[in-house]
Amino acid sequence: MRSTGSLPLIKEMNRSLILETIRTKSPISRAQIAKHTGLHPSTVTRIVASLLEDGIIEEKGMHDQPKVVGRQPIMLSLVADSMHVVGVAVEITSATGLIVNLHGEVVEREEQIWESTGKDDIVQGIKSIIDRLMEKGRGRGVKILGVGIGMHGMVDHARGVCLYAPAFGWKDAPISDLLSPHYDFPIRVENNANTMALGEYWFGQSNVASLAAVKVGHAIGSGIILNESLFVGEAFSAGEIGHFTVAFDGPLCNCGNHGCLETVASIDAIVRQGRRMLRDGVTSELLHLTGTNLDALDFSHICQGAALGDQLSLQLFADAGSHIGVAVANLINMLNPRKVLIGGEIFAALDFILPKIREVVDVRALAIPRAKVEIEPVGLGRDAVAIGAVTLILRDVFGHPRPGKTME
Repeated sequence: MRSTGSLPLIKEMNRSLILETIRTKSPISRAQIAKHTGLHPSTVTRIVASLLEDGIIEEKGMHDQPKVVGRQPIMLSLVADSMHVVGVAVEITSATGLIVNLHGEVVEREEQIWESTGKDDIVQGIKSIIDRLMEKGRGRGVKILGVGIGMHGMVDHARGVCLYAPAFGWKDAPISDLLSPHYDFPIRVENNANTMALGEYWFGQSNVASLAAVKVGHAIGSGIILNESLFVGEAFSAGEIGHFTVAFDGPLCNCGNHGCLETVASIDAIVRQGRRMLRDGVTSELLHLTGTNLDALDFSHICQGAALGDQLSLQLFADAGSHIGVAVANLINMLNPRKVLIGGEIFAALDFILPKIREVVDVRALAIPRAKVEIEPVGLGRDAVAIGAVTLILRDVFGHPRPGKTME
């Protein structure tokens, strides 16, 4: 076992500390780095010289500030395209893969629809996405540092194992072990809502120490950052907001409970309710959008209907927003986060759903935590999970934020 006081480890930690400081506070001078980190100026100078030589950081010239006595400091910033990572978002019906640089900017994209949810087929599909992105990366002269995967279901990130993927019917699927033999770089796997939270914290919300990212799609989950660390729980199941009970006499959930949030506010639940109400004779523009074929109704039709002012579409989104609002209010009461961010496939309808979520939270959340929280759409939009997945690799370089339970 390596001693925490060993010289190689200390050097590695100091390098990561300086990189993380530059990442979060750039442009920043060498003197400011020393002051912020507590490292000796000579240590900062030596490590900065190494990072400059490696092309990971660059000097940005004099700091734009009022003139002071003495020489103006040279400022340092990351070189965005010095490192690239593949991030893959594995969802219930499809997957999206991206090549992303250090600023969270998307360089290349690949997508794939699942024709089968068998483990071998999904793993082969993920491999196909990675391979296609690597080929595009080679064409750009980009070297891939590693692959992060945001996975549907409960994930043991330390082993890269999908413990339970209800929509796929999987248990204990060793995703990392199945993919790693094909590549000479690391593969990291995490729950997709957790990667969304990491991405928002890393690239858009690093000024807050606590946030909850609620992912609403065909399933519902949330990723939680507490005290600047990802909180995963003892069994890697923290954040399962989709299984908060919000309707005691509600539909049966695939978890075996009745009235889970997922049964009344997921995309599938919204579409099912829309079909049910149309069959009951409710007049709606949705009938025209589907050519009166109720079985053809999908989420995009309801989004179109809401944009046209269709009352049924608006009501479906308001009802979903009310249920999500109850769950978010409970989350706020329990965790007291600084921000709650809503994303996932529901993103396209947030203009219609978010006002209702906020309205319900205003009524149901405790006054003190409610006064401190902001409820907003995810800043990374539809790519939040895939961009967040790259942080599974980048945090090995920058050393932050780590999972709350298991240190990798």
